[in-house]
Amino acid sequence: MKKQFKPALLLLFIALILPMLLTNVQAAGSTSDQLKRQLEQDYGFSITVPAKEFSSATEEDKLFFYRELECALKALNKDFVKEVTSFFKSRKMTPKIVIDMASWGFVEGSFGYTSKDATITLYHSPPEKKNFLRNFTIAHEFGHMVNVALDYKVGSQKIKNAWSAINDSEADPKKAYVSDYARESYREDFAEMFAHLAAPEEDIFAGLMLENPDSVVLKKMQYLDELLRNNFSSYKGPETFGYILPQRPSVWAKDTVETLFKEVIISDYYHYRYQANITRAEFCELLFHIVFGYKYDHDEVTTCTFYKKPFHDVSPYNWELRGIQDYAINKAYDLGIVSGSTDGYYFPLNYITRQEAALMLKNAIEYLENQEFKSQGIELPFSDKDSISAWAKEAVEFVYLRGIMRGGSNNKFEPLGHFTYEQAYMTFDAIRRQYKQ
Repeated sequence: MKKQFKPALLLLFIALILPMLLTNVQAAGSTSDQLKRQLEQDYGFSITVPAKEFSSATEEDKLFFYRELECALKALNKDFVKEVTSFFKSRKMTPKIVIDMASWGFVEGSFGYTSKDATITLYHSPPEKKNFLRNFTIAHEFGHMVNVALDYKVGSQKIKNAWSAINDSEADPKKAYVSDYARESYREDFAEMFAHLAAPEEDIFAGLMLENPDSVVLKKMQYLDELLRNNFSSYKGPETFGYILPQRPSVWAKDTVETLFKEVIISDYYHYRYQANITRAEFCELLFHIVFGYKYDHDEVTTCTFYKKPFHDVSPYNWELRGIQDYAINKAYDLGIVSGSTDGYYFPLNYITRQEAALMLKNAIEYLENQEFKSQGIELPFSDKDSISAWAKEAVEFVYLRGIMRGGSNNKFEPLGHFTYEQAYMTFDAIRRQYKQ
């Protein structure tokens, strides 16, 4: 017998199921929600935001906020963070990041844990304020989480005793700490040390390594390094966080970089950075310092609101150490030298790739020469030329023909490889000399 179609069942399906499907589609289509879930998956945290403030925020404001959280977390190593959060989960504890806007303005962050969870609380302005999260704050609070994980792995009293013994070996207590706040307690001292290792805002260890190798602060950092190496397989040393302990320039770069520092063409911020990978923000800043010989005026930097704001993750205002870098990015955008993603992000903390560097260098030289490069259609000699992105092929051809960038010994251009600081210094200095008035 042929079954008859029953409209009532269809109407019931539409009434009950369709709203659920639409809700799921809307949630899946929300870019900010997708990014939040991606961050939770990548780093292992459960992220909680205040419903009231976020319900009234625009999608653009929410996306800006999560992008900022992403940038701050990137100051840490994803694999390392995931290993730490996974450890807490193995103990049936939930690692959390809680955003608190009600208490914003008093402190920047805090950490607490119970038998059920380990929580980093970040105090932040509402999304529409578009204030930046500080990498150092997250690194400090995550340092507390690492400290607790090590308590379980090694023993809290054992670590505290060893730590205190190092501090007690310094006759002058002030010299034993990286900050006044670190003197509050052993826990805060540990968190401050971890933050300086993972997300340094100044090269405090660099000078100590090269100028005072017996420093108590350095000894604590070396002890912390030992603890992390022995207890977390994803930790490979300070370079795990994208930061290297102080290095001297390679022989082939030594004379050039010493001249650049002596003539104050490069600021002291870069003094100990040579073999590490350079970020997109730093690359842009150095482009203006070295190639354009641009001298930043503090008042101009702190009041540069007249620049249109092309990127969600770059501030038009002065902010901490990123003020000058943000200014350079915005100015470079105005001059047609830099561009970002199609959805309006520059990703300032990402390491610049070789093909990205090629494009920025091409654009800068075109600006200096006031003429646009026309491709000559040559066959690039690199064995991996087919892996160069379409948008970068002309730029790679340009830097190759100009002798600005070459391939490696394996005859590869490595378009997705990174630029080191000293490679950037040398490249920019060569361009500067060519166009020096």
